[in-house]
Amino acid sequence: MLDSVSRLPHLFPQLEEILFPIMQAMCSEEGQDVFEEILEMISYFTYFSPEVSFDCLLDFAHCGAHCVLCGPHLEFTLQV
Repeated sequence: MLDSVSRLPHLFPQLEEILFPIMQAMCSEEGQDVFEEILEMISYFTYFSPEVSFDCLLDFAHCGAHCVLCGPHLEFTLQV
């Protein structure tokens, strides 16, 4: 889907509002199977979108750190 709208960057902010909550929900133990697809979607947003919400990217950085540092079964809290 994102590939088909990559030439229409003005649509990405609207898609961000719809897809980011779903993508964030998949950054959990249940979404481990689709983590690679989530990363691919993030790459589309960061490359093609005219602007991306910093808060959303920070949430995904936290999600990625959790998966890399703790594995799927441990709790991780980002200390800022």
